[in-house]
Amino acid sequence: MACPRSHCLSKDFFERDPSVTKATVVIDGLFEWCQQNPVQEISRFEGNKWLGTEISATSDALEDIPLFSSDTATISLSPVVTNCGGELPLKTVSLKSDCHLTFQFMGEPPTLSEAINRQIVPVRDLLSLLMGFRAEILSISLTLADDGSSIKVYIPFVEANHADLPKYAKREMPFTFLKVRDKLQPMLENWFSLPDDARRAAGILLSLLSNERSIYLDSKFIAAACAFEAPSRVGHDLDEEPQEQFREKLDAIKRSISNAHIRRWALSKLKHTNFTPARILANKMLDELEPYASNIVPDRQRFEMNHLNARNAYIHHNDDLVKGTVPSGQDLRAHTEAVLFLVWGKLLNILGITPQELVDTLGSSFFHWNDLHRSQKMYTATKEESR
Repeated sequence: MACPRSHCLSKDFFERDPSVTKATVVIDGLFEWCQQNPVQEISRFEGNKWLGTEISATSDALEDIPLFSSDTATISLSPVVTNCGGELPLKTVSLKSDCHLTFQFMGEPPTLSEAINRQIVPVRDLLSLLMGFRAEILSISLTLADDGSSIKVYIPFVEANHADLPKYAKREMPFTFLKVRDKLQPMLENWFSLPDDARRAAGILLSLLSNERSIYLDSKFIAAACAFEAPSRVGHDLDEEPQEQFREKLDAIKRSISNAHIRRWALSKLKHTNFTPARILANKMLDELEPYASNIVPDRQRFEMNHLNARNAYIHHNDDLVKGTVPSGQDLRAHTEAVLFLVWGKLLNILGITPQELVDTLGSSFFHWNDLHRSQKMYTATKEESR
């Protein structure tokens, strides 16, 4: 991932891509995800009579909360309290609390672009999966390795369009800090070493989280279908049978066809066929996601058939679109949301969240509950199918 063109501000001269030892990142939604408020407010009443209100913030509540540690960097949540009052005597007392993300780099300090591409943006992307919407970086402050001076970085990241978020989105994050606190170290290790197929699926899913209103429904489905296929390959042998056996079969076919033209034609058609079909990989992935998969699409068999037909129809624009034999309109929307739920679940499962934890989290929150309800309703199993 290339670092976007950035602007840096400092009182002193510094290199174009300086080495850094520390980065403090402000992310919209991080405070709600953290659920750690260093400011305490206590109001006392006697019956209906108000006796007083005490507002306090102590240094103990401002200690960093470790998230991740390696030989090259540590990542922490840093509670922050800002006194928003004016000069004394004050008529207004205002304490603003927030939470920042702090990266401390050890050993050979990375350059600005390395820190952003290898640490800051990947962690932002993982937070987006846990929050359920695209986390937006508001600012980055860096400490330079050369002289310890500070600079602020302004980078035109893709806007997350938080103005379009439902009002409850920040209150209904599926996996807040408290839910995954004990898993964050291995989750981040898995995230930094994510398999290529899973990384491609994550990139597509994150792009759809950025602004779901700006993409046509059929295009969104095609992107979701690509994201669905990529992680289904993770951890599975993509060869349908061992290469040695496959070559033996090709040799047998070569010996059995005497006509040279027909022999070349047959071998050219068959030599690239030793791969596990996508439908089988998808079925295996859904098996691994149980009971979460059946919670999203109770009638798995109908979902898998619809998905295969719709994927072929919308990618190749075949006659099924005219015949109306594949999901369209509201049905395509419900199917697409089901696919995205499954991709999201698979990625978190790769990172260390169990399928049962996914089921429990959706059952105890309002995270995209309308989309979940539409998916479940569309693929509700009939009495005959559930026997």
